Amino acid sequence: MDSDAASDVSMHTAPSRTPSPSPLPSLVSKDDVNFSNFVQIPMVLDEPEEKPVVSEASADLLSRLPGVYRLLDLVQDQSSGGVVDKIIIAQKSIAAFANTIHPGSYRSDIQVDFKALDEHVIKPRGIYGSASAIVDFLGNVGCADEEVQGLLLRRHIEPTGITSPALRPGLYLVKPENSPSGLVYIVFWPENDTWQDGAISSVARNRVTFMRYLTKLCDQLDCLISDEHSDLLVWKDETAQDLDDDDEYSSFGDRMIGYTVEQTKEEEENVLAEEGFVIRHHLLGEIHYPPRGYPLEGGLDILQPRLIGGEVAQAILGTRYIPEELKPERLDETLKTVTLKDLLSIKKNPVIFLNEFINPESLDILLKHGLWERCGDLQSEWNSRNAKTVKAKEDDRTREMTRRREIVKGERLMLEQGAMFWIVKQVASMYPVVSAHQLFQDQLPSDADLQDAECEMAITKIDSWLDEKRNIRQLLMQVIVDSVQVLSTGTSSRYNMLKRRLLQLINIQNQAGPRLPQLDGQWLAELVTTYSEKVFQDGIDGILNREKKSTGVVGWFFGYGTGSNDTQIKMDKAVGNSKPQDDPSFCKTLEIWARERPESHLATTELRQQIAELLKRKIKALSKKVLGMVEKMLNDAIDQEIWSTFEKRTVKEHEDAWRFLREQVRQRLAYSNDEKNNRVKLTIDSVHQIKQTYGYQQNFSIKGWRSCPKESGFEYTIFPVDIKQDDMLAISSNPDHICKPIIRPRNTQPFFLPTNASMRFIQLLEKDRVLVVVEESGLFRVYLEALDYLSSTIAQGRAIKTIYSEKVGPNPLFALDETRRFFAVLATKDESVQLYVYAYDGNTKSLNARGSAEPLTRWFDRNPKFTQLLFVPKAEELLLIEKSGVCRIFSLVTATFRPSQLRLSSAPESAFSSPDGACLVMKLLETSRPRLLVYHWTSFGLNEGTELPWPAQVPADSPMLVSSVGHRHSNHAIFIIRQQHRCLSICLRISTKSSEFAFRSVADASRSSDAGKKTVNNTLIDCHPEVWTRFPVNAAIVKSTVAKAKHYPRSILFVSRASLDGFAPYFDALIREFEYKTRKPTKNALKQIVVASSSEWISSSPNIETSEFQTGDWLVGLFCLIPIHLAVTRSNRFIPLKDGVDSPTFEHSLLGANVAQISEALSFGWYESIFSSYLANRPVKVVTSMGEQSVGKSFALNHFVDTSFAGSAMRCTEGVWLSVTPTNDYLVVAMDFEGVHSIERSTQEDALLVLLNSAISNFVLFRNNFALSRDITGLFNSFQSCTKVLDPALNPSLFHSTLGIIIKDVIDSDTKEIINEFQQKFQRIVQTERGNNFISKLHRGKLDIIPWPVIESTHFYDLFIGLKKRLDRQPITHKHAGSFLGVLKMLMAKLKANDWGALDQNLAVQRAQHLSAFLPVALAFGTTDPVNEEQLKNYDTDELLDNNDSRAIFFIDGLSHPLNGPLSLDVCLTQLRLGWDLRQERYTMAESEFITGYNGFLRLLVEARIDHVQKWVEVNTSRFREKAEVTTLLRAFDQLSKDLKASVVLCGSKCSSCGLLCLGHKQHDGDDHNCMTDHKCPEPCGFEEQHEEIIGCDLPAGHIGRHVCSGTPHLCGMQCQMFGRNGCLTSCTKPMDHDEVEGHQCAAGMHTCGEQCSLVQTDGTRLCSRLCTLDCRVEHEKHTCDRSLSCPIKCQLCNSYCATGDHFHALEPSAVHLCGQKHNCTQKCELPGVCEINTTPQSIESTFTGKYTSFQVRRPRIVATKLTLRRKCTLVYKGDILTTLET
Repeated sequence: MDSDAASDVSMHTAPSRTPSPSPLPSLVSKDDVNFSNFVQIPMVLDEPEEKPVVSEASADLLSRLPGVYRLLDLVQDQSSGGVVDKIIIAQKSIAAFANTIHPGSYRSDIQVDFKALDEHVIKPRGIYGSASAIVDFLGNVGCADEEVQGLLLRRHIEPTGITSPALRPGLYLVKPENSPSGLVYIVFWPENDTWQDGAISSVARNRVTFMRYLTKLCDQLDCLISDEHSDLLVWKDETAQDLDDDDEYSSFGDRMIGYTVEQTKEEEENVLAEEGFVIRHHLLGEIHYPPRGYPLEGGLDILQPRLIGGEVAQAILGTRYIPEELKPERLDETLKTVTLKDLLSIKKNPVIFLNEFINPESLDILLKHGLWERCGDLQSEWNSRNAKTVKAKEDDRTREMTRRREIVKGERLMLEQGAMFWIVKQVASMYPVVSAHQLFQDQLPSDADLQDAECEMAITKIDSWLDEKRNIRQLLMQVIVDSVQVLSTGTSSRYNMLKRRLLQLINIQNQAGPRLPQLDGQWLAELVTTYSEKVFQDGIDGILNREKKSTGVVGWFFGYGTGSNDTQIKMDKAVGNSKPQDDPSFCKTLEIWARERPESHLATTELRQQIAELLKRKIKALSKKVLGMVEKMLNDAIDQEIWSTFEKRTVKEHEDAWRFLREQVRQRLAYSNDEKNNRVKLTIDSVHQIKQTYGYQQNFSIKGWRSCPKESGFEYTIFPVDIKQDDMLAISSNPDHICKPIIRPRNTQPFFLPTNASMRFIQLLEKDRVLVVVEESGLFRVYLEALDYLSSTIAQGRAIKTIYSEKVGPNPLFALDETRRFFAVLATKDESVQLYVYAYDGNTKSLNARGSAEPLTRWFDRNPKFTQLLFVPKAEELLLIEKSGVCRIFSLVTATFRPSQLRLSSAPESAFSSPDGACLVMKLLETSRPRLLVYHWTSFGLNEGTELPWPAQVPADSPMLVSSVGHRHSNHAIFIIRQQHRCLSICLRISTKSSEFAFRSVADASRSSDAGKKTVNNTLIDCHPEVWTRFPVNAAIVKSTVAKAKHYPRSILFVSRASLDGFAPYFDALIREFEYKTRKPTKNALKQIVVASSSEWISSSPNIETSEFQTGDWLVGLFCLIPIHLAVTRSNRFIPLKDGVDSPTFEHSLLGANVAQISEALSFGWYESIFSSYLANRPVKVVTSMGEQSVGKSFALNHFVDTSFAGSAMRCTEGVWLSVTPTNDYLVVAMDFEGVHSIERSTQEDALLVLLNSAISNFVLFRNNFALSRDITGLFNSFQSCTKVLDPALNPSLFHSTLGIIIKDVIDSDTKEIINEFQQKFQRIVQTERGNNFISKLHRGKLDIIPWPVIESTHFYDLFIGLKKRLDRQPITHKHAGSFLGVLKMLMAKLKANDWGALDQNLAVQRAQHLSAFLPVALAFGTTDPVNEEQLKNYDTDELLDNNDSRAIFFIDGLSHPLNGPLSLDVCLTQLRLGWDLRQERYTMAESEFITGYNGFLRLLVEARIDHVQKWVEVNTSRFREKAEVTTLLRAFDQLSKDLKASVVLCGSKCSSCGLLCLGHKQHDGDDHNCMTDHKCPEPCGFEEQHEEIIGCDLPAGHIGRHVCSGTPHLCGMQCQMFGRNGCLTSCTKPMDHDEVEGHQCAAGMHTCGEQCSLVQTDGTRLCSRLCTLDCRVEHEKHTCDRSLSCPIKCQLCNSYCATGDHFHALEPSAVHLCGQKHNCTQKCELPGVCEINTTPQSIESTFTGKYTSFQVRRPRIVATKLTLRRKCTLVYKGDILTTLET
């Protein structure tokens, strides 16, 4: 028995074994291990990494290498063949590099902006070679200091950086600070033995894979070879010097190996012990101190880590004590609306606390979902407080607006007094020919006396005022300059005529100079002022002609005496229009001319007068314009400033209000909490609505803490021990090999047992299953489950068998035989001993009794005490061990005990049967001295057995386990040394009485004799042909390169101190040998590689040109190199992987999820951004590879589409993998499937993979073995089984592939025969299955039979070109990569959920629900993400939508901004109104025109938003237009669009304070209409003649009649006879001397009645609270408000208002209120049948029996439902008849 087990009265474990994670302060050196009599050196295994293998930051040397980024990482993963190495994308490090190049370009692995990265150039140079040389390189480029270089050079037992700082093997990008622009180095950092020619297979495979990636990423490589490796290089001629020339490329010796069978030895029964392995791990440490709350009387034994195992599996069991307490558990869940309300209910959580910093959004959600009801009358108090706050704010806004308007009035008065003078001063500076004083005087009445001092004082005052308002000064100066730049626009005006003539005169005199006679000059000056243009022109012509006649030419004008055409042209130009000048420049010219040419006095004087007169008019117009502009600018500034001030106040009040509400809610909850109900307490930190929601209920993410009364107990965690695949291969060929097990990086979900329950038995089974027996009060529960699901199975009590204590007693013993699948229970009750035997089935998880109980009482003289129960392997026998030490074997066949028995001095502490079935191994503890005894079953009881030495370093009380490691015949006794945090083993070499034979190679001796000729480090060069052999050199389909890429010749620079002349010939020989042996087409690509060598890297490498790429495209190439693991099949289930990782946590999160939720949860890692963004609009063709195991599927696919399958994970493909090859025409998506008909996979698992393959593919390559596949009927059972699962007729977008049957290794002479044979067999299948044959169902009737030549034949690679042409002919079924991504995810989700409905229906539902969730947000904000303002786009192509939309925010009822809280209709409308530029021109147009224009502006805004969102909905639903869910979405869009339009319609009623119209919302509450102004008329008094200055009108804005001030009694002014009536303006506006009989009448056009509206029901219920707006002077019986044409009652079918144009419609008998829009019928469908079938994953399995086979299936939970009708009904009135229109 296990040393940790309790006594026979109270056992926590049986001979099984149990664990507890405890900190590990230090590790014990392997030198401390000492086995007596052992000679071998133990293999020490340090603890492995977590998955993915990411060590602590302090231990990962990458953090200490500046400018170095990890691209590809080497990690370990679990597979069906053992632990394997796996190469993955190092996303975080690549993100850091990308964000360094272009900040914000890499937000996550699914959000990468490759297009932004394409703006940058990258020049990658590959670096590989000896580790020490690479370290020197890192030091030379400044990326590693001396300390780090020393750490890099250390040889690590494990290279993951857990036991000591290390750099994990992988590809790294090195970007030194001083490197040339774009130049980076891609460095392959190797494993310890990477460059050893005899490296183990996993290291060699990793070497080839990494070199494949390096050569694909870089055109130029530098191989850095250390001095040590340089000395060990062996050139080709040295190794082949003894070979004949004809044998240079002979491969006969490599292909033909001879073997012989030899008898090795004659053996007798014996057992020998050898050293095994050592594992160090912190999990194995001893627990020294009891945890908090632990009962000390229980001891610490149960908390110690334990070994548990089975015949072929081992694990560490950790145990943690969970005390009874109100322990807070982190709450982080996603809840639907109903679940959230239930969570907040008093019944579910009587005590709720809110985090003191909970945000408003969270609080609002919580209040709406149940907290208001728990806070008494707080909701009404909150609404009242908000209303008061809003009113106070609006009052303050009005007062502030009034105050600021008064200030503006004062400033206007100041401007009116001095603006003219200030303008004159500015104009005078531009026109100095007119004095400022004259301009001042021109602006005043003729009798006014102007004092310059007064002008200067006014100008100084305005200048001082403008100094504080520089923007106004700049604008005014620009206006003044623009206004006076041109004095007159009329070409015939007197000023322009004089200006033109004077300029001509100036031009003539400037050209002629002193040669122009003085008299002629005076005559021309006098002609300037003549009013006749003809006289002026004739005068000039006369002078010119006279001079021409006398001299023959106008020489004085041109300065030379010969005539020519050129002369005539110049003369004409001189007398024509001279070069134009602007008016200010002309005035300066005029001033100079007047001073220098006194003879032009008459012309210059008149011009001055003309300029003065024009400026006078300009200044007068400017004065009025400037005053209006300044006032508008001041008012705009006031509006903006007040809006900004009150917006900040709104934000602050909003924060204060929510802070107040938060405290009030927390207090009310504290008072209302009922702590007597139960002890559950809920503390909520935050709640937010999730964007991606599915179904008609919203999803919410809630985070916080839940304190629940925790029952004390123990939490058990199983940490499985795994074997690496290399060890599995090694031990299969060498039985003496010692495997090196590691603790699996990923542990299972822990399971909990309360203190009143205990684990009585546990044994691991194959395929990660476990059988557990749990003792509870009065019973024992037997569980058989996979490790990943054991936790939930035990929590739900889903035991496969329940055994009651009253029948088996309190201390039964249990035993399990994995080989025969027997489970035995030895029951001892009173004096009765009974043996129960069951047969268990791991697939059906059933436990069935094998006959009745076997009574054993008669075989014992007294009541025996048993301590152990064991099955004897290979026989239906059981070993019973008594407490006295007697061991007896009972036969289940004969129901008798064997005659021989074994008598020990005492009962063994533990006993095991060796997994190979040969021996019984027992541990005895005699006087504290442990003994290890071994007895052969065949001679049981006939001898004393064999005693093995107890390992010296293993304490006597250490737990022991006997199990097989790697192979059933590799028996190990395993011990835990808790004090040293490790476990070690001894290998038991068991021999039986037999002769042994060995199968040996006759070439071994010759090979050993040639060992001296073997190379050591030539793989530094030989790695290249390894890559060429395993991967394509020239694939049929290759990745396209962008046009901007610049390629230079491929090259390899070898840097070594070895003979530099040897590299090129050696490399050339490798190429020739490779081409000869493999027959691969290379197109001379290898011979074009430039091979160079140098002894110094620094001087040689820069001389080689490096290819240039766009960074984004280069990263896409990197990502496409790495295949991603999509899914696996296990336990008859299809299991999708998230980001290529097999995660039990992710798998657990999908339990109960529907298809849409599963699809949304899936992620394809680094391919997400490629599909959804960078290449989203590219069409896709899918090529899939399937077939039998180990027939070269991955190899063929790689050479077809240039992928790297089977290079990043394992020797054989498991599940399905995906890779992408971008081409110019389309994306080639390659999917590699694992082999069908594997003994590791069930028929159902094969069928699931075949279904995915056939559904998504365009071209299926089914590769099979010619020699083994002649009977194809059984081979295609999986295909035929799929024809009735997912109906292709219901999925028109799927099943469009051609099935290519590739028969491998067919020689040319057999081709026709093979084609004919397969044709006939497929013909029989078609004839048998008829229309249901899989070729028609799954592949649209298209099938190709392709006999494939033998590998290394001349035609093997030629056929890939034919496959490409066949693929080119395949129609494109996936038009966009974005839509393909959605289809693939949805298909995988359907396989996961066992949903066999139409795929298009699922996609339509998902898309419609996604759009429905974001539709209100899109309409309100114009984006689905108001925080980041991400534009609306086509989800299939990632293209942004063209639009004319604005950034305006519209009101949607119930919607909130993520940062600013709930939207307010008034606030949204106010912000929208501020966007109209013409709002300041209100008083320049009729009020009706103003309100019409305002509504038109708002209507344009909302229509642009609706058009934008409508386009977004249409482009994203175009694929599903006919689906009912899309129709429902469009109806919802129509309704929201209608509401959106209604939300921006202005009221338009008369303002309550003036004659303007209300700018509030059309349906605003109350009768307080507000025009949003100060309600004062802005016009001057209309009695101008009675005022010496401009006086403003004091009547309300919008009044009727003449403008009147209040300062001078222009009008009657007596009180209006209608005073007190609604709308009265108080004072009479009739003339002062009007007839009293007429009565006093104010300026109001109408005085309204003011009584309450007559819309009152017969029971007195008032339906309208507004006031009557009819004229009080007109008698009326029915009081009608301003809403006379609208019914105030809402539609009975929606929230819109009734469309009947009668306000009193509600008073009609049996009134029906409808909005006139179409509505969904709410009744259930009455047609026969089922509308919808819902499937949800369930753990219910059943057996399916089909035509070809029977297999276990997981039965889904199926719910058939009736849906509501989707027909639209329109109810409208036609006259008095209610009419129903159906569509």
